Amino acid sequence: MVFDCFAPGGADMAWMAAGAVALLAGWCAARGACAPVAACWVACLAPLRAAPPKAESPKLARRPRRRPGRTERFRRGLSCLCALLCAAALASYASSSRRLRPALVKTSTAKAERAACACASVGCLRRALGAGRRGALSGRGGAVFKPPHFWLGGCQKCGTTSLYDLLARHPQIVAPTPKEPGFFAYPSVARTWYDAWYARDVLRLPELCGRGLAHSATFDATAYYLQWGGPVARALKAAAPWARAVVIFREPVARAISWLQHMALKFPTVPNCLHYRPLDCCVAKKWFLQGGHHLGGSRYHAHLSSWLDNGWALDEFHVVRFEDLFERDGLATLYAGILAFLDLDVAPARNLSKAESKPSNRRSVAPYNVSAANYDAMVAAVADDTARLEALLGRDFGWTRTWGAQRAQCARDGICRVSLIPPKARRR
Repeated sequence: MVFDCFAPGGADMAWMAAGAVALLAGWCAARGACAPVAACWVACLAPLRAAPPKAESPKLARRPRRRPGRTERFRRGLSCLCALLCAAALASYASSSRRLRPALVKTSTAKAERAACACASVGCLRRALGAGRRGALSGRGGAVFKPPHFWLGGCQKCGTTSLYDLLARHPQIVAPTPKEPGFFAYPSVARTWYDAWYARDVLRLPELCGRGLAHSATFDATAYYLQWGGPVARALKAAAPWARAVVIFREPVARAISWLQHMALKFPTVPNCLHYRPLDCCVAKKWFLQGGHHLGGSRYHAHLSSWLDNGWALDEFHVVRFEDLFERDGLATLYAGILAFLDLDVAPARNLSKAESKPSNRRSVAPYNVSAANYDAMVAAVADDTARLEALLGRDFGWTRTWGAQRAQCARDGICRVSLIPPKARRR
């Protein structure tokens, strides 16, 4: 049978139950939800209590009690598991519902801010600040930025770290820690366990409230949310319906190669194709041409359409181009556009220093040698998606001209020297 791998005896079950009770008691005590947990525990385990023993003859009483069979032990273990799951669900609900009732009443902005600062979870913030789409709550007391005010992303190696470092210096922004918590990519059950951590440590709610929600905003900078599509889009929209999105897109072929290089350099002990073979061999593999983190991750239209099909509107996105980071005065213009979209003060964009205008996290700028056939295969894998993206957004990203210039270089030299960043950046 499938259960032969683990068939605990009575002592094992007792220790398991005692440990589970102790762990659950400490957890629910920290969350202030002991009453519903205890009620659920008693209700679920009531059928397992042994019935009063029947009257037995002295001869039968001396016989040892028969050990429960495998099916009975499995039934008991399953009942305990159900009790734990039920208790965890109730405790999570009680935690997210705590201190919500005052915030459900329509009141002034100041009272809504006080209710939000008393919260200990994302669900509480949503109810305290309202479920509207606007990023700021206006009223008699002014306006407050609802945390998280926006999401910064796109795909890995699109320049989100550079934008994060830039936004973190803005006087109105409290930068999240860590940069990429990945909270909304967790399964819904896991999010209930990390809900308080996300509100307290990632969104830094105590610091936000100390500075005042009218003067400070925070965000989530998990780059790969867009690639995960519908589940993440629905989770983020349900938790923060007011949040906006700032996404940055990079030339698809360079982004995919940069991701492969990034993994090889950052994790030298993890198996990577670049550790054993030249790049030209790696980019010809099916996993590179179709994989979700490589060229599959560069199909921006497919990712964006998935979000639009799951509750997001196109006007909630502000799309920027990675290559604009390297143009003269391009970063200042790009930064000012982001701040205006987020209703933040645009003055810091006019006074960027030379150090602030340099992109972050550049590990290599040397071109890679790729055969013309493999380069054409990479372009063919993303060309249609790029055309649909440009039609959707009504703008020209210039990547088609980049591919044409690269093909001309391939024909001239007999080998494609693929640059991961624009030539202007290599001269800086």
